[in-house]
Amino acid sequence: MHKIFLIIRREYLTRVKKRSFIIMTILGPVLIGALYGVMIYLAVNSGIGEKSKVIAVHDEQGFFKDKLLNDDKIFFVFTNENIDTLKSQVLYKKYDALIIIPKTDSITYIKDIDFVAEQQPGVAIINKLEEKFEEIITNIKMKNMNLTQAQIKATRTSIAVYPKLVSEKGTEDASTGSSFIGAMVLTYIIFLFIMLYGIQVMRGVIEEKTNRIVEIVISSVKPFQLMMGKIIGIACVALTQFAIWIILTITVTGVMKSYLTSNVDMDQVEQVIKKNSHIPADDYEKAEQMQSFMKFEKALNTLNFPLILFCFVFYFITGYLLYASLYAAIGSAVDSETDTQQFMLPVNLPLIFSFFIAFSTVMNDPNGDMAFWASMIPFSSPIVMMARVSFMQSFNWEIALSMGIMLVSFICIVWFAARIYRVGILMYGKKPTFRELGKWVFYR
Repeated sequence: MHKIFLIIRREYLTRVKKRSFIIMTILGPVLIGALYGVMIYLAVNSGIGEKSKVIAVHDEQGFFKDKLLNDDKIFFVFTNENIDTLKSQVLYKKYDALIIIPKTDSITYIKDIDFVAEQQPGVAIINKLEEKFEEIITNIKMKNMNLTQAQIKATRTSIAVYPKLVSEKGTEDASTGSSFIGAMVLTYIIFLFIMLYGIQVMRGVIEEKTNRIVEIVISSVKPFQLMMGKIIGIACVALTQFAIWIILTITVTGVMKSYLTSNVDMDQVEQVIKKNSHIPADDYEKAEQMQSFMKFEKALNTLNFPLILFCFVFYFITGYLLYASLYAAIGSAVDSETDTQQFMLPVNLPLIFSFFIAFSTVMNDPNGDMAFWASMIPFSSPIVMMARVSFMQSFNWEIALSMGIMLVSFICIVWFAARIYRVGILMYGKKPTFRELGKWVFYR
């Protein structure tokens, strides 16, 4: 253990003292926050960068004239010219596209509308046009039922569903939005950390093997001690970086809260909540900001942070040890990074698959069968279970079972990788196959 500790200290101090580590530790949260900010901005403003389009509408019966209205990106031109002529005009760029309304006895019989363009249209414009036509036809059907415009508006209702959680302690508030964001952030971070620092282990092994440093080190320590020292040392670097990020996040949040609190009268916030606008505009804006921050804070408080932090540390350590040991085995089996591609694909595929499962299946149904089984498989559980934990309120048997399987699995995988590492670390000039790697496991 003393030798392993010396290797851990060397790996840790070598990386922590690097200027790149310090810079990325400070800039990391900023860059990740900026990335998510851009993603959210583009999702909210989906039409950004979209070109304006002039679309010809061939509607001989005039069903949609004066009903199909322009917006800021689409301009409709109604015409009864020959359809073949209009198609030629689309081809020669007079129009961006052509909409052909079929001839029917009534507008309510229309089911299909053709959209003719030179290039494949995007999903957004097709969805927008479908919504426009559906709304027009729906309104006409309602008028045919002798409903007035006021009655039509009265039929449209906006409903907000607020989730509540029931337990033996009673009923408490929940927030699907905060759970979704928490799952998304945690999934991304643990995926990034396992991939990033696991590859660092592999590159470190390849570098020491290429420089023949490992031959000197092996004379003093066992291959298993060297492998575990390198893996645990880099894991400590990752945990240090993450701990600094948590401290920075808490500090920034505290500063923001104190700034808003000191500049806002809480009585004005109450007036904003009650929709009372009889306060100065500047004060009203500040009060709105404080109200938004209070909603955000309330949503975060619905998450079980001790459980999330405990599970994150556990799944990061076990998931990292599992994958890093495989990366170390790969690094020991090759002579250069270019030779790692054939071996990295089987290791990276479960990571990518679990990332996809977390962002699709788990977000939609965190308690479904697919989410459950993916959180039990050791190669996907570090990511999938972390996504599920954000939706859980307490430690349960599913988490315990997943952790138990993970512990047994990572011990087996580390043993398996160590068997390959002890042979491969001193093997030069030969590109091994998967069959040869399997033989190395059973060498005495």
